[in-house]
Amino acid sequence: MRQTSVGTLTDLDAITLRERKQMTYYYGKDARDEWRWHLKADNQKVIAVSGVGYNHERDCVAAIERVKSSKDVDVKKLDRILL
Repeated sequence: MRQTSVGTLTDLDAITLRERKQMTYYYGKDARDEWRWHLKADNQKVIAVSGVGYNHERDCVAAIERVKSSKDVDVKKLDRILL
């Protein structure tokens, strides 16, 4: 563990912080003229995408902010995912 200005940092926390810094959200208009976002990992592979298109840029950016703030939400396993 390391002491930082915000408290104690475990090795796992440090790895998580490094991974977060290496990921980037991108957003823009698609072929249907709707705003969409995707998240790229440090290897430039897309690891998350918006499930819907947005009519307004502000709604797309708000969706990114919602995803960014969701780190404490529950995670549930499903037997099957239907797409």
